[in-house]
Amino acid sequence: MAITYVGAGTSDATNGGTPPAPTLPAGLAVNDLMVAFFYSRESTDGTVSISAGWTQIYNDRTAGGLLAAWYRLFQNGDAAPTFTLGGHVGGNSGDTAIASIAAWRGINTSTPLDAQGTIATNVSQQNIGAITGISLGADDAVIVLGGKKDDWSAVDTLTGDGLSWVEIEQKSSIAGADAGLIWDYAINGGSPVTVTSKTFVVTGGASATGKGVIFSINVQPIVALAGSSAGVATAAGAASIRRSLAATVTGVSTVASSISIARSLAAAAAGLGTVAGAVSIRRGVAAISAGVATAVGALTVTGGGASVAMAGSSAGVATVSCAAAITRGLAGSSAGVASVRMATYAQRIFKDNYEPNPSCPWDEKDRAKWAVEYKGDDWALRQQANIIDSQ
Repeated sequence: MAITYVGAGTSDATNGGTPPAPTLPAGLAVNDLMVAFFYSRESTDGTVSISAGWTQIYNDRTAGGLLAAWYRLFQNGDAAPTFTLGGHVGGNSGDTAIASIAAWRGINTSTPLDAQGTIATNVSQQNIGAITGISLGADDAVIVLGGKKDDWSAVDTLTGDGLSWVEIEQKSSIAGADAGLIWDYAINGGSPVTVTSKTFVVTGGASATGKGVIFSINVQPIVALAGSSAGVATAAGAASIRRSLAATVTGVSTVASSISIARSLAAAAAGLGTVAGAVSIRRGVAAISAGVATAVGALTVTGGGASVAMAGSSAGVATVSCAAAITRGLAGSSAGVASVRMATYAQRIFKDNYEPNPSCPWDEKDRAKWAVEYKGDDWALRQQANIIDSQ
């Protein structure tokens, strides 16, 4: 499951020691990752804390202000957290404090956070940064927090590193002594990437000290091999097994020595005993086949021609072996076919008036059997009399 952005609630800015009261984002679902971001211009003895149940990510006070962040997995009945301030100067010139809450879905609920960068404090200047970069894992999301001890008219959205950056919110306030809060995020693709140092480019306001930090959140893992499957015993030696391989499959015993198995290999197949030694098996191979006992040593079983309808509506096909090419209609509507052996071009037995193929080394008994079952004419009867009865 990929990470998606849920949204942000309504932020709040206060001054004079009054705690901000931001709201939760709309549309939250159980286990969405909520991140609460707080910034104030307090840089001497101020403190901030949050309601119980939130896990602290950062809480750092320096000359660049007080920056803090926490996370929590949303649960039904959750209300917006309460912030508690200490040491913030009161009065009209008091310390401005700002807080905002945003949320993401598709997060690793066991380990929500991945890389946690180091908070960077900048000297008095127009922009916020540079903020130290991090290494971003495949499919993870990166979040950049910034704060400045002054207000502004605008802040540019971040760019770079091949990522599509999105602004969560920028909010500045002239209540009390001025301050501003800004945060952006980006969701990575399928390969790890280095997030280089970032600078928030600020328009308006005056030069002032500030600070920022970068961290990342983990995508929900793809180790859901047997997510809703019963009786999946073993998946051994598999270099790559996608998350929904056995999502709805019951009774799959073993998937062994597979280099690559695509996600819908056994999507609706019940009772598939073994798929062993397969270099490549495409998604439709067992899509609607029931009771296929064994497909062993298949170099390639593709989604078209050879395999999709091989047992499309056939029941009780016990074995298909030594077959270099088997066409769609081989057992299309046949029940109880016990064995198709050594059929280099088995389709010709059916397509070309059911005549046995001389290039395929069947014995005479097999030839007679197919003649009796499919030819149904005098030639078949002669073969039955001359060959089968003589054995």
